[in-house]
Amino acid sequence: MAATASEIRGTANRGIGERNYTRVWRVVSDAVYQHPAQAISTAPVIEGDIFPYDAAAKCKTISADFETVEDSRKVVLVTANYSSGSGGSEDVEDENPLNDHPDIRWGSKTIRLPVDSTDEDKAIQNSAGQKFDPPADEDFHILVYQYSANASTFNENKASEYRGAINSDNFTLAGLPLAPYEARIASIEATNQERNGVRYWRETTTVEIGTDWRLTLVDEGTMKKKAGDAAGDVLLTPILDDHGVPIQEPVLLDGAGQPIENPDNANPVLLKFNTKAKPLKTFGTLGLPTTNTP
Repeated sequence: MAATASEIRGTANRGIGERNYTRVWRVVSDAVYQHPAQAISTAPVIEGDIFPYDAAAKCKTISADFETVEDSRKVVLVTANYSSGSGGSEDVEDENPLNDHPDIRWGSKTIRLPVDSTDEDKAIQNSAGQKFDPPADEDFHILVYQYSANASTFNENKASEYRGAINSDNFTLAGLPLAPYEARIASIEATNQERNGVRYWRETTTVEIGTDWRLTLVDEGTMKKKAGDAAGDVLLTPILDDHGVPIQEPVLLDGAGQPIENPDNANPVLLKFNTKAKPLKTFGTLGLPTTNTP
């Protein structure tokens, strides 16, 4: 199917702070029938085009309909609508989406986690000194930072390396100084989009901010370390109760593999673990802003 387009008329409407125009093309096909969508593709105009006689006016919408349905369905009128806009912030969008300003959002999130120590690092136990099974859990409120920006490319390999990652060193996120282990990449997402004929990625990085995102466990057990015969060897031996019988319930350990003396009055030792699910990474290469300027 072949089709030709010829511009046949137009309109102009001027007002305070805004100017509107139209251009109309008559698109004729050599086929018995052409859909208006096909005619739009033939007309020499796309959204975002500049109006020939007013550089401040851009094509906002394009519509098409049959000239006369009764006489022929192969002649379509295509109308392009141009506007200079009102001059407000909604009309200053750059033609190139790669020049858009990023979107920044601060928020919060509630998560429920198990707890085994108080705010004074005391073990959470019943009145007989036993740990609760299962452990108690409660709500924690964390800070959430989200940064969205347009980019010409998206590196999925890098994104997969950073999803779930924890910051390994000090860095500043949008004016907020953070110590190691306080920030976690909750997600890195990207959507492919197009505007004014430019294909681009809309990439969004979500950072969750807490106290320490490493796996944290209370040092406890039923076994203790015992020096081995060979140099450097370490053997495990049961912890005995006052009657010389191996204990069945775990007791607090001191961080060196030995039971804590007077555990009822002692703070538990918390062990920190770096896991594959939350690898340690330097966040400086992510391109996140260091200031909170809008």
